[in-house]
Amino acid sequence: MIALAALLAAGVAGATALSSAPADDPLFPALRALQAQDARVAEVAFRLTTRAVALCPVQEPATGLSIQTADAYRGAYNAAARRLYGLDAGAGVLAVAGGSPASRAGVRVGDVIVAIAGRPLVLAKGRDAIGSVLVRDQLVAALAGGGAVVTVQRDGTRRDVRIVAVPSCASRFEVTDGDDLSGAADGRVIQISSGLIDAADTDDALAAVIAHELAHNVLGHRARLESQRVSKRTRLRWSRALEIEADRFSLRLLDRAGVAPAAAVDFWQDYARRLARRIDGRGTHPDWEARLSAMRDEARAIDAARAPLR
Repeated sequence: MIALAALLAAGVAGATALSSAPADDPLFPALRALQAQDARVAEVAFRLTTRAVALCPVQEPATGLSIQTADAYRGAYNAAARRLYGLDAGAGVLAVAGGSPASRAGVRVGDVIVAIAGRPLVLAKGRDAIGSVLVRDQLVAALAGGGAVVTVQRDGTRRDVRIVAVPSCASRFEVTDGDDLSGAADGRVIQISSGLIDAADTDDALAAVIAHELAHNVLGHRARLESQRVSKRTRLRWSRALEIEADRFSLRLLDRAGVAPAAAVDFWQDYARRLARRIDGRGTHPDWEARLSAMRDEARAIDAARAPLR
């Protein structure tokens, strides 16, 4: 499985790889397809995490960068990614969100980050360390004071850019390669499958998918479940209740991000109709109609609260 990490929840829809990269590797089309999906997720995630930040008790600085390191790839894909994105030099920039701090600083897709705050990147720290996570941690630490100088390599030349971050909800986003229709949140990392991204064929639909997983992280659902020592039956009941809670809260995140909550209800209803499947097959999710009903109630409540402001 190939995973492309969208660090600091950012990106730009439709971003492409280095135009100067060689085009003769048969693995490049698959890499570019994953990059496009990663960028689309990152763009929507950046909007959600920065505009809805007031709803998030745990926050972190966001730059608008989507980056990756070579260790995200295995086998032949590793060599191909190194060539395509210049990853031997450092961390490659997959995407830059329009209007983001990184965009305003002049960072471009295809740049390679080689240093942060004057210090070379640390890309390896133990057998299980992931380079992109380490870079992300270095960037977050450097931006804690509000701004940091990032050194990028572009066309063989190094240049320093100063990035001043904005606050965002603390979560990291990954695209996983596969046709399955799945999303997951573990408290810090959110994973969305390629198949589910394709199913969410508009940005509002994708925002609904991401907002649901983000709600799990913001509300601390994984920690709440793991802290309880109860029977399997009780755990499943609580899990179903948390899904309803995430459904409801996701609409509030969407509303803050400028997405009509009703769009989320429309997507999930259309999702079940078009794909003839439900997402409650493992018993961890409540009845689908119950979820839709809860989301409709929440959408009406949000709309009613906004009515006096119109």
